[in-house]
Amino acid sequence: MIYLVRHGQTDWNAQGRLQGQTDIPLNGIGLGQAQVAAAEVADLEIDKIYSSDLLRALQTAQIIAEGKGLQVTQDSRLREFSFGNAEGRIVPELTEEEKRVFNQDPHAFNAETPRDVFDRVKSFLDEMSDGNNLIVSHSGTTRMIMYCMRHKDFDAIEYELNYDWHRFDIGNAQVIKIPLHGNKI
Repeated sequence: MIYLVRHGQTDWNAQGRLQGQTDIPLNGIGLGQAQVAAAEVADLEIDKIYSSDLLRALQTAQIIAEGKGLQVTQDSRLREFSFGNAEGRIVPELTEEEKRVFNQDPHAFNAETPRDVFDRVKSFLDEMSDGNNLIVSHSGTTRMIMYCMRHKDFDAIEYELNYDWHRFDIGNAQVIKIPLHGNKI
């Protein structure tokens, strides 16, 4: 079993800012959300907790780990997409031209492409230990983990990335339970 948890709320989440890899801490609401997530997984069998090394995810993971008596293994491959020069911007304030350029060529913003993120997430998943693992990361990374676990090949997810990426919202500190069949969901 794999448990995926998005980090708790930050001030930038509340303001609608693109955080990406900017290292923002949890706010008071986010700390409370992390406590709720910890209570939700308190009775679950978890062997290992992994976390993005960005503070908002790490704080969430540490609150969960305290209740489980486990240590947190940090891994930078679990970081959110880098949005480059767009980080800190409020999404509705981006012009249509900026959105078009960003979607067609994220490198124009010094940002990561979906393939970049897929490759680092796949590398993490290939090395993750067996057992019941809990992974604390970010909304974009969590989606990519699920796509990667289903397909194992970037070319197989391109349609979903273009047309299905925001099909489901991942709330702050939401716990997603994924049963495994072999090494796939």
